[in-house]
Amino acid sequence: MTKDKYISPEPPPSPQEREVLECLIEECAEVQQRATKILRFGLRETQLGEDYNNSQRLSFEVGDLIEVIDLTIKRGLIEKVYIELGRKRKRDQLRKYLQTFGGLPSKGYGVYIKHVDARGCIED
Repeated sequence: MTKDKYISPEPPPSPQEREVLECLIEECAEVQQRATKILRFGLRETQLGEDYNNSQRLSFEVGDLIEVIDLTIKRGLIEKVYIELGRKRKRDQLRKYLQTFGGLPSKGYGVYIKHVDARGCIED
């Protein structure tokens, strides 16, 4: 029975890689959760006891996610070149399939991952 089981030849992530991936998963979930709150309660709703409205809170979460994406680049878990290729592919898909939005810019919206030098250090 075990001869039919696929076993990857690659080692599992190291504890450090796993920690960064867990942070990435958490931040993606937090962006998703905040966007869902906007769908339910609106962009400008400010939850009782909060200082920021849903739009501002989503912006914070997206900033957190971008920071973790920078970290995944720095740690060599993902490559900036493939991020940029993915962004282009997604722009093309959005241009084709968005139903309620007028034209999209050809070069994105100005949110870019910081430059990572040859040593893996993030530069401003």
